[in-house]
Amino acid sequence: MEIKLNTINLIDNKLSPNEYTILNLIYLKKHSELINLVSNRQREYTRCIYSLCEKGWLKYSGATPNIDVHELFIRDKFKDILDDTITEKVIIKNNEIEEWIQSWRALFPAGKANGYPSRGDKKGCIKKMKTFIQKYPEYDKDIIFKATRAYILEKKKDEYRYLQGAHYFIDKNRTSNLAAFCELIVEGGEMEEKNNVINL
Repeated sequence: MEIKLNTINLIDNKLSPNEYTILNLIYLKKHSELINLVSNRQREYTRCIYSLCEKGWLKYSGATPNIDVHELFIRDKFKDILDDTITEKVIIKNNEIEEWIQSWRALFPAGKANGYPSRGDKKGCIKKMKTFIQKYPEYDKDIIFKATRAYILEKKKDEYRYLQGAHYFIDKNRTSNLAAFCELIVEGGEMEEKNNVINL
């Protein structure tokens, strides 16, 4: 499942996307999803869990210092900021990517950039996007599109001289500019487009 992020809650409560995702998974008692998330990026998510306990968002009833996700409980102050709509809503599924990947690729200019098709190949983009949303479940479709528009506008100022192809924008050599721009969008709020300048 995927959690839809409420960026207002993130900003107002000084929560990172990872922390917000962890809180929602615990609240919904999705322990297996949380275990999978932690196992994929253990150091990062374990640090987030300890941070949430220190900040008073989570309480841990276990007797050992090693965190057992089944012993983590949400404090009331997190329940207060949950939207009424935060149920088991699935925002992005793998089979949905194929429905909107063409629209996402169309954000990139037609033709070539740096000698290669700027939109990449459709199958390659689908494969990389599926891997991306598994690695970064905190970013929903809306954030992905906003982040991509921000990247395209940034490169447009240089006439797309250093534009990455769509498939490389998702991931190239285990580095993701898409993830970096998603983080920028979440931390900076809504993107405004005016005279091809990005204001975050």
